[in-house]
Amino acid sequence: MSNKIMEYSDYIIENKQNDERKIFGFKSGGKKQHWFKDFEIASILRYAYESVGEVKKYRDSILSFYHNSLLREFAIPDEYFNQVSEIFDPGHMFQELQLKAWLPPFSFAITLTFTMKKPYFSRDDTNLYVIDNPLRKDWVYKIPYIAPGQWKGTLHAAMVRLLADWWHNQSDEEEKFLQRRLGLVRLFGNEQEVDGEEKENFESFLDQIGGKELAIRYRERLKQLLNDGHRRGRLMFYPTFFQKMGLTVINPHDRESGAGTQPIYFEIVPEGASGNFSLLYVPFDRIGGKETETAREMAEDLSLVAEGLKYLFTEFGFGAKTSSGFGLAEVLKGKLAVKLPSATQSLKSGRMFENFAELLKQANDLKTFAEDWSEGGGRNE
Repeated sequence: MSNKIMEYSDYIIENKQNDERKIFGFKSGGKKQHWFKDFEIASILRYAYESVGEVKKYRDSILSFYHNSLLREFAIPDEYFNQVSEIFDPGHMFQELQLKAWLPPFSFAITLTFTMKKPYFSRDDTNLYVIDNPLRKDWVYKIPYIAPGQWKGTLHAAMVRLLADWWHNQSDEEEKFLQRRLGLVRLFGNEQEVDGEEKENFESFLDQIGGKELAIRYRERLKQLLNDGHRRGRLMFYPTFFQKMGLTVINPHDRESGAGTQPIYFEIVPEGASGNFSLLYVPFDRIGGKETETAREMAEDLSLVAEGLKYLFTEFGFGAKTSSGFGLAEVLKGKLAVKLPSATQSLKSGRMFENFAELLKQANDLKTFAEDWSEGGGRNE
C-alpha cells in the first residue's frame, strides 16, 4: 500500500499544472459511471498522507483536486443517476389505477418535484472522506440523498412547530388542539408508551405548551385509540436523490480582531438543484370500519399534511442549518392521487398541482366532499 501511495503522490505532484479532473481519471468529461471511486481514492490518500506526516506536501494537492471539482457544482452522470433513481422511484405505485388496485379506500399519495431555493446541508456518518463535512449519501450508490426516515422526522418536527404556532394564536380552541395532536399520532405514530416519562421528544414539548390539563385529556383520548400503547403512523416516505453537488465555505471570524480564523468546507446540494418527494398515506387501521369515519379522518389528515408540506418547504426547511435559512425549496409540479370508493368517483383523483396553494385547495375540496358524503350516510353502513 505504501508503494501505491507514493506512486499516486508522485503523480499528483508531477501533474499539478494539468486539469485536476484528469489526475483521478475524469478523462471522459465527467461521464465516468463510477465517479465516486475517485473521491474514495482522494479520501484514502488524504488520511494516508496525514498518517505519515506529509500533510503539507500531499494533502493540499488532494484537496485542490476535490475543491476544484465541487466548487464548479459537480453533476453526477445522467446514465448512472437515472439508473439508481429508477430503482427507488415510487411513481408506478402512485398511478391512479394502481391506487385502485391494491390500496384500501381513502388512501392517498402525494408526489412533487422541487428545486432548492437555498442550499441543502446534511452530515454523512462516514469516518473516511476527503473533507470533514460531507453530504449524506446512499451507502451503496454514493449519491446524495434524503432518507425516508429523515423526511418523516423533519415533516413531523415541522408540523409540531406549526401546531405550536397555531396554539399560540388560538389558545382558546382546546378541542381543536387535541384533535390536531391526535392527528399527528395518526400520521406519524406515537413516540413512546402512553404513560411514558421520556422528556426530550415532541410529546413532552406539546404537553408543555398545552398545559397539564390538556396533556391529561390528550392521554385519555390516546388510550381509547391504542390497545397496547403503541401506534404505527399512516404515512410512508420514499428517498429523495440529488444529481448535483457543490461546495461552500464558512469562515468563522474572531470576535475581537474580526479576521477569519480557518475556512470550513461543506458539501452541499446547491441552489437550483432539483429533487423528487413522495409520500403514501394508508389508513390501514380503518380497514373494516365505517367508511364515513374513515373519509372524515382522511380529509382531516390530508389537510394537515398539505399545510405541513407547505410550511416545511417554504419556511421551516430541511437538513442542517435550517435556523440560518438553508434547506428551503420551491415546488415545480406535483400530483395528488386519492383512492375513493367506486360510488364517489365523480370527484376526480390524480390531479396535478403547481404550487402549495393548489394542493391546499384540492385538500379542502376533498374535505368538503368527505363531510357531504358522511352526512349522506356513505355506503355499506
